[in-house]
Order: sequence, then structure tokens, then C-alpha cells
Amino acid sequence: MLNVDASFSIEENKGTWGAVLRDHEGKVLVIAWGLINHCLNAEMAEGIAVLEGVKAIIALASTHVVVECDNANVIKELKMKDRSNSQLVFVISDTKDLLSLLPGYKVQKVNRAGNFVAHDIACFCKNVGYGGVLLDSFPSRVLERVNRDCKGYCIVDSAG
Repeated sequence: MLNVDASFSIEENKGTWGAVLRDHEGKVLVIAWGLINHCLNAEMAEGIAVLEGVKAIIALASTHVVVECDNANVIKELKMKDRSNSQLVFVISDTKDLLSLLPGYKVQKVNRAGNFVAHDIACFCKNVGYGGVLLDSFPSRVLERVNRDCKGYCIVDSAG
């Protein structure tokens, strides 16, 4: 499961994104984050977050991936069979192209409460001011949040 989220500053027209890839048991496989410069609005930041999250995990995903985002319009656009006519048209098109390279995928909306790990990672990016990807070890704050989100039914391990 790939959870993605964005943070957006209207004053600066900038955003950040965060993503976490977990296996079917909830074990963290990858976390990634990055900056979004010259961003139009929060919805665009969410769309870019999905695109960048997929880019970060595409080479590592060998099975069906469920992509979750808490922005209903981005999910609606990703599920559309026809080409989007929204301001997200190019972001959605690029994301769909990448997702088609996976063995299988599904996109779905997740409630804000189910997306806190990705949100925390986006906020972390805002604080540090740079992007990155971690594959083998993860900050304790991320693992603590995953444990809380999973409510005891996920296996969380700091070793990749």
C-alpha cells in the first residue's frame, strides 16, 4: 500500500509531499519525500504527491499496489477512463502512465485519519527543506506513527 499526502503554503506557492510504501502486513518498505516549487494550489500539490510517490516506488513494487490519497478529486481524476480536462491533466496523465507499468494497481481515497504517516513525512520535508528516499532504516517517529495507525495488526520493522 502506498499512502501519499501533500502540504501546501498559499503564501509561498510551494508544497511538500510525503509517501510511505508498506507491504500487505503493514511493514514499512520505503519512505520518500520532496519539495514542490511553483505550485498552484493544494489540489495540485496532492496530485503531484501521488505522481512523485509512485515515481519513488515504481522500481521497487513487484506486486499489486494500492495507492491511497486523502484528496477525493485527485482520486476521481485517477479513476477516470477518459482524459481529464482539469488543471491536473498532465499530472494525472503522467501518474496513470507510471501506474500502468505496475503488475496491478488500485487507487482509493483514504480518510485524513488513515493518512497521518504520509502527512508527517510531508511536514518533515517542509521542516528540513530537501527531498529523499529511505529504503532500509526509518526514523523512529515514522515507525511510532505506523504502529499507531496500524493499531496492533501490522508488523513494523525498522530493518528493510
